[in-house]
Formats: sequence, structure tokens, C-alpha cells
Amino acid sequence: MKFQKLCYAILGGALLLVASCSDGEDGQNGLPGADGLSCWDANNNGNADPEEDLNQDGNFNALDCAGANGGNGANGNDGTDGISCWDTNGNGVADPEEDINQDGNFDAQDCQGTNGTNGTDGISCWDTNGNGVGDEEEDLNQDGNFDAQDCQGQNGDNGADGLNCWDTNGNGVADAEEDVNEDGNFNAMDCQGANGDDGENGTSCWDINGNGVGDADEDLNEDGDFNALDCQGEDGADGNANVQRFDILLDGFNDDFIEIDISEQALPTTDYAYIVYLLDSSGQGNDWFSVPGFLSITAINNVYCQVKIESGFNLLVLRFFDSSNLSMLVDVPEGELLALRYFAIRVNEDQASRGGSKGVYDDLKAAGVDVSDYHQVAKYFGYTD
Repeated sequence: MKFQKLCYAILGGALLLVASCSDGEDGQNGLPGADGLSCWDANNNGNADPEEDLNQDGNFNALDCAGANGGNGANGNDGTDGISCWDTNGNGVADPEEDINQDGNFDAQDCQGTNGTNGTDGISCWDTNGNGVGDEEEDLNQDGNFDAQDCQGQNGDNGADGLNCWDTNGNGVADAEEDVNEDGNFNAMDCQGANGDDGENGTSCWDINGNGVGDADEDLNEDGDFNALDCQGEDGADGNANVQRFDILLDGFNDDFIEIDISEQALPTTDYAYIVYLLDSSGQGNDWFSVPGFLSITAINNVYCQVKIESGFNLLVLRFFDSSNLSMLVDVPEGELLALRYFAIRVNEDQASRGGSKGVYDDLKAAGVDVSDYHQVAKYFGYTD
């Protein structure tokens, strides 16, 4: 069915049917509507206020429009139980073979893995060529053992000189006022401080009960006097008559070894221990080097001296090696060494039971004597130079 479009008009308040009509032209566009509000404009004033930059990034955009966090959701279902570290077959059952430490419990103590393989053995400090064998030249102190006593390195450099005790202002100069005793010399005699206060009177050596009175039983020699003759104690231990010291001049020496026939001194090597020193040519009377050891003197500071006792021949033999290759002998230049000095110490029964020479060395160490220091050894045995 077709419909005809009709047009109407209003005339004098009455609606009149005029006739059929066509569409008129489109009217003009209306005015634009007002801008909407941005989601971040919380107070609707159209301005970007500082408090509206919720994420504090300096921009006003949709990232500032996030609402408050929602409430937490309900917890999810529990997951399935994991496998205990001791449950090696994963069956969830404590099987006897899984109680690794056999303590009746199945816990983290049963979760330890197997031990790793052992590492390789290290190199002993005395094993200078690293072959794992105790070679003769590696027994530096010639005591028959290969241990830490053979690991001593070269002597370090000398330290800086200290201040003399008389140098009271520490300027290193002998100032007139530092010659305290006015003898024209600057030495230890100028280092004495003021005399201290007198001490209290002591007790006489014969006053064994300390009462200050000469009692009859304190006159030990019964001569009617109370004096030092009553103060003699028990006999002391034997001295060092079992120790001898020998010097050998090395004028013109220029070789890689020194050989000494000990039988000339009637000192069988089986009965004596030997401590040996060498004197260098620096002109310092106290430069005795302990051997075996490194010789730290200018011309041969790379030389190691070895000492060996050849009992079958009653010989004391010193050999000189290149310290970087202890199998290579080197000649000592003429004039570098002035003398050889050695102590011959008779070994007693107790020391013999502890290895002879080793027993002697151990006793010296226990007495606080450094065998590498000639002056300590000489003083201990009653020798003065």
C-alpha cells in the first residue's frame, strides 16, 4: 500500500489539510554543546589542580582516574602437596631406605647429598720442585725430616734505622745538650735517666726467716759471723764444658764447597751436634750468617749454603747452591767469605734418644735461643767476642 505524504497548515487556530508536499531544505547546524568533564577533574572546575595528579607524574590524564582498590577476592583452593626432599621415589610414603641418617625420623637431615670427590693433595712447602718426593736437597736443615722447618724463605730486607736513645729530639743529629755525661761521646752512657728513689732495705741472704736478727741456726758455717759465707746454696747444674767453638779462616777461598776434617779436633760426628756460621767480608764484625741458609751479601745474595755431616769420614761439608736451582753448585767469589765458625755440642743420652742433633736444637729452642742468631747461641754457651 502506498502512502502519500500530506502537508498541514494552521490557520486561525484551525488545522487545515493543504495538500501533499515535499521535504524542505535542511536547517543550519545548531551551536556546539559544552565540553564534558575530564575523569580526573574531581572538583569539576575544569582546571588541573595539583591534588588531581594522583600518580604524581606531572601529567593530568586517564592514569589519574583510577578509583580505589577493590576488596580482596576469596582465597583460591589449596594446591597439591609437594614432594619432601627425603622422598626420593616420590610416593609420599616414608620408606626405610629414605631415613638416610638412621635416626628414625624423616626430615631435612635425610636430604644431604653424597659427599663430593676428594680434592687433589697440595704441594708441601718444602717440596721446591713439586715432585711429591722428599729429595735430599729439600731437607734444608739437614735433620733427616721433611717438614715446615725446611720451609724458611730468604731473610727479609733490613728495617730502617731506629733512633738512638740519646737523640732526645729525634733529629738524628748529635746536639750538644744530648751529651748528658759531657764526655764528648754520644752513646748509651747519655741515655741514663735520673736516679730513682732508694729502695727499702732488703733481707740479708743469711736471714732465712727474714726477721732481721742473726739466729744461731743461720750461722751455717758456724764461724760466729752472719755474712755472705752463710749464704751458699746448693751446687748448681754443670756448665757448658761439653761445648767447644772452632774458627777456620777462609783466606783466598773460591770454590763451591768447604770440607772440614773434624777428626783433627777429636770430635766424632756420632757424639756431637754442630751449629755452623759464616762471616762475610762487609767489615761488620757481627755479620755471622747461620747455615744451612741463604747468604744475603752483595756479591752472592742468590746463594744457598747446605751443611752435611758425613759420619763415615768424620767430615763437616758445606756446599753452595744457586738458590733458584738447588741442584746447581756455584763458586763463591774470592774474598767474599772471611771465616767459618762452628760450635760442637756433645750430645747427652736424653738428646740422643730424641734424634741427637734434633734433641740439641729442640733444647735450645725451649730455652728461648734462636739458633739462626749467632750472638744468642754464643751468649747461651758462655762465649763473648
